[in-house]
Amino acid sequence: MVLKFRQSWRKLCKKYFKGLRRERATAAARGEVRAKTGKDPLSFDLSANAFGIHHGHMEWSGDALCIYFAHKKNDQEGSRPRDPRHIYANPLNPVICPVLAIGMFWATSSFGGSDLLFPGSNQYERFRKCLHRLLERDGSKDELRRRGVNQDDLGTHSTRKGAATYCTSGSTSCPSSTAVHLRAGWSLGGVQNTYLRYEAAGDMHVGRTVSGLPPGSQNFAVLPPHIVKRDAVVEQAIECVFPGLPSQLSYVGEFCLATLVYHAPYLQKTSQ
Repeated sequence: MVLKFRQSWRKLCKKYFKGLRRERATAAARGEVRAKTGKDPLSFDLSANAFGIHHGHMEWSGDALCIYFAHKKNDQEGSRPRDPRHIYANPLNPVICPVLAIGMFWATSSFGGSDLLFPGSNQYERFRKCLHRLLERDGSKDELRRRGVNQDDLGTHSTRKGAATYCTSGSTSCPSSTAVHLRAGWSLGGVQNTYLRYEAAGDMHVGRTVSGLPPGSQNFAVLPPHIVKRDAVVEQAIECVFPGLPSQLSYVGEFCLATLVYHAPYLQKTSQ
């Protein structure tokens, strides 16, 4: 038997289920449910909002740190596939290496009751204050003055705008604008949202570009610092450097440890 609903009921049900999907996506972003759906692929060929990243959203795959976002600007309902955003180490420039930054953060902080990557109730405001203090330093103020840059023109969105601009215009071999838009979580508009979808290769290109790897060099494909064989010594080192590290982040911690060791001379020099 086929049931026919009135148009008013169709609109009401559509609105109701849209709300449910958004609620589900928000719960996944808070870490209350899994960000990924279904089973993980098992393959022999290994190949967003930072404040809402939970430990369960992170994994290491191949040569990249993968972050899964369940809730984005261009997917408020979380109806799209949960595709990872690839983050790459930069062994050539430790100043902007994201894996080194995470390793330093974990090595100098503790894993308490929260499973957020950046715990706290107001991470955005904390970042804003840290950025303001950095710009207030004498060296920073002098450099901004030399370059004719107004300190008030720099804010929390500056890094996001700078990253997107660098990815699309920073060289003559930039990633596609579609890949950059999807990485940033921006809507493409119209039918483009239907026909231009995520593909891992495009996001990998964006990930390596935004990590500061040189696009015109073979070093663009450089591997991250890594441990060839994980033995008992490595296990003890991970427990010592990252006490309380959740078991699900053990593999990520291995690469963070390798990056810390690789950049030890830089860390010793800058800490003096």
